Amino acid sequence: MKESFNLWFNQWRNFDLINLRKGVKRLFSLSGWHGKDGSIKITMFKRHRSETKGLCDFSIKRIGSDLTGNLIGFSGWIVGKNTRFNTVEIFSNGSHLVSIPVNIKRPDVAKHFSISTDNDEFGFSAYFNPFLLPEEFELEGLAVSADLDKVKIFTMKGQRKQLHRDAPFAIKPLLITTLGRTGSTYLLGLLGAHPNITVYRPFQVEARYASYWVQMFLSLGHPRSWLYPVTSYGLRNPSWIFGNEDERMLHRALYTEMFDWFDGPYVENLYRFCIQSLQEHYLRIAQIQNKEAAMFFSEKFLPNAFTDAFLNLLPEAKEIVLTRDFRDMFCSIKAFNHKRGFLAFGRDKFTSDEEYISNALSGGANALLQAWKKRQSRSLLVRYEDLVLEPESNLARIFRYLGVEESPRTVRRTMEVASKTKPKSQKQHKTSPSAEDSLQRFRKELDPGLLKLCNRVFEEPLREFGYDMQ
Repeated sequence: MKESFNLWFNQWRNFDLINLRKGVKRLFSLSGWHGKDGSIKITMFKRHRSETKGLCDFSIKRIGSDLTGNLIGFSGWIVGKNTRFNTVEIFSNGSHLVSIPVNIKRPDVAKHFSISTDNDEFGFSAYFNPFLLPEEFELEGLAVSADLDKVKIFTMKGQRKQLHRDAPFAIKPLLITTLGRTGSTYLLGLLGAHPNITVYRPFQVEARYASYWVQMFLSLGHPRSWLYPVTSYGLRNPSWIFGNEDERMLHRALYTEMFDWFDGPYVENLYRFCIQSLQEHYLRIAQIQNKEAAMFFSEKFLPNAFTDAFLNLLPEAKEIVLTRDFRDMFCSIKAFNHKRGFLAFGRDKFTSDEEYISNALSGGANALLQAWKKRQSRSLLVRYEDLVLEPESNLARIFRYLGVEESPRTVRRTMEVASKTKPKSQKQHKTSPSAEDSLQRFRKELDPGLLKLCNRVFEEPLREFGYDMQ
């Protein structure tokens, strides 16, 4: 096995340097490239070279492009001027896609540039999941040095193929994109009381079945997963089906004729299976809850790359971005941790409240704001405070957005049913006597130093979401 891998590597390495000697330093375009049934079509590829930031030269190839045209990753090498690059970071539409360590030995590159060093790790290679990309995407590659200087090395634009199902959604996803202790349980309880919306055991658990089925597709559809069986040995641990992290160039071991099947019919069939299973799961839940007219199922999501991918893969899904005054959110987290007797919501990773606010909570608040800005044309913004103070009008607005029954009678009935659903579980979840008492609690509970810090680190998201800074 080792000899075969070395043979593939040497063939790839020699081809790489042949291209260098032919003049890889020029800018080049790959517009219009696509595989026969591949998931990606490239409309523009531009190679950048900086003369001022320590970059000597580099070569980058699209893994798969020399086989059948399917894009499954990137490989290459990079050499700096008196500096060493540790990683190549690739971003998709501004969001981080993959980090590729520069850790492959390339003695040929060292020899070509007459570099006298024992450290000849100039190469990189990694696969990426094309289904993390939106249907229209732009990739940007940055080389990152040991002192964290960044150099842009390429940009790429392209299209990901749309995946198809055999039938339209019988029951659609409704995402509640939010953070911890923002009132998501309260909102899900209200939604789950509507006859057209099903929620898995509201006020009791936070189900992740929508994430489960979509993550299954993303994991098994990743090239690393369907390439790894050609070299896997330790089959006792089932994690091998998700592929190995060492990013060996496994594509060299796969029959080239198989790329079109894996990147075509295989992922299409996998997608249909996962999405159909998700629908059947929630149709069954709706049946258990005696909701034959259910049109939506709802779960909580975080403002991260996975949620972006979920909405890219299921464009029919609806999304509510739920926000709360982040100063009250912190007070609620602090009170809930005290009530339960242990640190949660990431607080256990920090030594002080100041550090927790400045790092974890500020990052989450800004991520939620960016999620809203990216998708405000298709999503609905709901503030926890508005939902508490004017529940009927805000519920009607939500139901109108979803296209479900929104009459005053239905709204009142929904609120009545929600108030009687698992009252003991609702009480255990609360950290204030009533929902009204949970508003602007920061004015009473935060000392001046923490309040000043919160006002500073949350200033932009608070203002953007319409909260009073006084």
